[in-house]
Amino acid sequence: MGNLPLWLVTSTSPIGSSRNSSMTDSSRLALLRQQAMATLAQYQQQPTVDPQLPNEQVRLIEELQIYQTELELQNQQLQQAQQQLVLQRDHYQGLFENLPVGCLLLSEHGKIIDINAPALQLFSFKTAQQALRYNVFRLFDDASIAWLLDTLKQAIPNSRQARLQLLSVQKRRLAVDATFIALPAQNSLRGAALLVLQDASAESKLEQERLLFGAVMEHSPAMIFVLDANLRVQLANKEFILFHQLDAKRVIGQSALEFFSEDSIKRLNGYFDALYLRGLSQTYEYEYLSPHNNKLYYLQTTAFAIRDSHGHITSAGFISTDITSKMDAETRLQTAMQIFSEGSEGIIIADPQTRILSVNRAFEQITGYAQHEVIGKKPSILSSGKHDSPFYQEMWHIINTQGHWEGEIWNKRKTGELYPQWLNISRLPKLGPVVKNYIAVFSDITERLQNQKFIESLAYYDSLTGMANRNLLRDRVEQLIKAAERTSTPFVLLFIDLDKFKDINDIHGHDTGDRLLIELSQRMRGLFRDSDTLCRLGGDEFVVVLPDADAHSAMPKVQQLIELIASPMQLADLTLKITASIGLVEYPRDGRDYQELLKHADFAMYRAKSDGKNRVSSFDHAMIEHLQRRLALTNALEHALQRQEFHLVFQPILAVDRSTVGVEALLRWTSAEFGIVSPDEFIPLAEDCGLIQDIGLWVLQQSLQQLADWQKQFALPLYVSVNVSAQQFWSESFPEKVYQAVEQAGTHCASLQLEITERVAMQEPVVASRVMKHLKGLGVSIALDDFGTGYSSLAYLKHLPIDVLKVDKSFVRDIGIDADDEEICRTIINLSKSLGLTTTAEGVEEEHQLQFLTDNGCSHVQGYLFAKPLPAAGFSSWLSNSQLQALES
Repeated sequence: MGNLPLWLVTSTSPIGSSRNSSMTDSSRLALLRQQAMATLAQYQQQPTVDPQLPNEQVRLIEELQIYQTELELQNQQLQQAQQQLVLQRDHYQGLFENLPVGCLLLSEHGKIIDINAPALQLFSFKTAQQALRYNVFRLFDDASIAWLLDTLKQAIPNSRQARLQLLSVQKRRLAVDATFIALPAQNSLRGAALLVLQDASAESKLEQERLLFGAVMEHSPAMIFVLDANLRVQLANKEFILFHQLDAKRVIGQSALEFFSEDSIKRLNGYFDALYLRGLSQTYEYEYLSPHNNKLYYLQTTAFAIRDSHGHITSAGFISTDITSKMDAETRLQTAMQIFSEGSEGIIIADPQTRILSVNRAFEQITGYAQHEVIGKKPSILSSGKHDSPFYQEMWHIINTQGHWEGEIWNKRKTGELYPQWLNISRLPKLGPVVKNYIAVFSDITERLQNQKFIESLAYYDSLTGMANRNLLRDRVEQLIKAAERTSTPFVLLFIDLDKFKDINDIHGHDTGDRLLIELSQRMRGLFRDSDTLCRLGGDEFVVVLPDADAHSAMPKVQQLIELIASPMQLADLTLKITASIGLVEYPRDGRDYQELLKHADFAMYRAKSDGKNRVSSFDHAMIEHLQRRLALTNALEHALQRQEFHLVFQPILAVDRSTVGVEALLRWTSAEFGIVSPDEFIPLAEDCGLIQDIGLWVLQQSLQQLADWQKQFALPLYVSVNVSAQQFWSESFPEKVYQAVEQAGTHCASLQLEITERVAMQEPVVASRVMKHLKGLGVSIALDDFGTGYSSLAYLKHLPIDVLKVDKSFVRDIGIDADDEEICRTIINLSKSLGLTTTAEGVEEEHQLQFLTDNGCSHVQGYLFAKPLPAAGFSSWLSNSQLQALES
């Protein structure tokens, strides 16, 4: 083409001009290629240009020449561009390699295309070739991978930053700050993105330290605060603010003078002096009295200096801990150690194999073993042998499953003596598979068991006699009832009440009465079986329970009991005689339960008393009506004096010449509820229920007052004879009451005769004699009533200071009928004469009786032959008539 004419280059053919047309370069080049190919084919056949060629072909050749020139120009430009690109790549590579941060060129799938040296170091790669085999997703944690995937997927043209967790090929974690730069689709770096990584571990460490410091400040149980030289708060944690009840919003900058006490400020100044002068940290323990709740705390505070970068002290830091609980624990520990060392309870500390590690002083005192004798040994050396293997197996099972066991156990001292312990064993810790220690605490309960037995004896046994008491009796009877319900076996219950026991207490004192009860209980133990229950209910009441017995089979034993009680008792130099009334019941015939049996036995006992005492009476249901009347009468009797239901009647006492010398006062009761009640019925009731002394005093006072009235009316030397009960007679205050009654009536003691029964006088003759002498010293005369009906001892009788012997009406009644009664009357009259006493015969109803008594020298008489007991007005009339008859005769 170089041979073509020059004009072709400068041609302005339509084809050349078409470059300025709207046709694109690509379409123009395609059309030009087709025309050129056709022309070239022709030209090859005719190598020279024919001047006569058509204009189109000439123009085409010109275009080709022009295009060739353009191509040469474009090629030159391309070469220049390529040179520029190589230069840029060299610059980029130099920059990429020399950046101080790690850089990775990534494909759109995350494959590493290029990596620089800092990045190699971050990921611990040895060479770039090693790194190019990795996908970036293998080199970060899950959260970081998720961020990378999302960033690559979005292909955001702008950069994105995040803090990622890098995982090196050596599995080392490292915090990095990542910048992701998405590259254009067409770029000379052949990558989709550039990942720039900067080591953030130092900053992360600082952040972690800051967070850690904040967490420590927020959650520390200690109070942490910083004060400047002016005592202003620079830093304070939550615990400090809460403890001192400060406002969290204004505490920073607040002066410590506003919330610390004066003592605390002095202490702070001392800390500051030590810190600023010597720069020494110091720890103090002290008491702190809170001004908010007035509670005393124990605090431990460490003060330390805070310095600036030049080493100068700028402020003081404080860490203060509430050690109140620790101090309390130490106090408790000291107390525990003192208890361990000096306590009265024995303590053993053993290892997990139950070998003894330590014992205390009380252990040595209780067991007799010294500490060195038991260290390393097992507590089984103390075993008494009284407990079998299952007992210990169960004990250790409870200890190891529940952590604790306690109970009564018998152990052995070094001397071999067995003794009871109360033992507590605990494992430490109480729960869990690992046992650190066992602790055993024990006490010698020998004395406690003795006291317990004593208390039980008080609860179930009578303290005086050692017999069962009411509580044990009830238990025994109820057990017998249960057994009898199964076997249909009867049993017998005896209710025993001593007759006239109160008189013994009144005469000889309660000590003598107690000795009599003890002697009686010993006698009863010798009579009954061990299987029988002997009980003292209280006072002079006893109960005996005979198992496997009925009323018939028990009766011989009951008769033996009556004889046993009635036989004289020798108490030191004193001989006493007493009897008992016994009520008998049989289960189930006479009662179905304890209360019913006891009540019915009580009824039967009272019937025995009513029938004359010193006997046994079996229960029958007719007794209930009798006892109900007795109870009702007793109740009415208690109110009789207040209701003025008593009155006196008077029976004249005459000389055998029928002249009136005195009068006997007799008590009568007309009840509003029961009408006239016989003295034989209500007098024993009054004695049993303790009313007889009050009633007897009333009789005495009324009798003397009436006598004084008659003495004024008739001017006769009359005396009044008043019956005295045993309880009155034995009362220490009785003589004084007699004297006061005489004085109150305005009469003379010589006008009073007191009648004492033979039984009362002979109960204790020496004491009775002393009382009588006291009464006679007042001027009162004494008559011995019912003489001959008891067990008089003539030897004692002559020593009694009595004035009158009264012949009982039971002997007088059969004069002229029974020779024996006549002989008794004759003997009493003669005895009375021999002793210089006056004789008064009671119950004279017939003339022949009076004649017999007169013939035999009887002094005085009284009875229906002369007059029945009369009311006061009736006796006044009778006395007037008697005087009139005496005058007429």
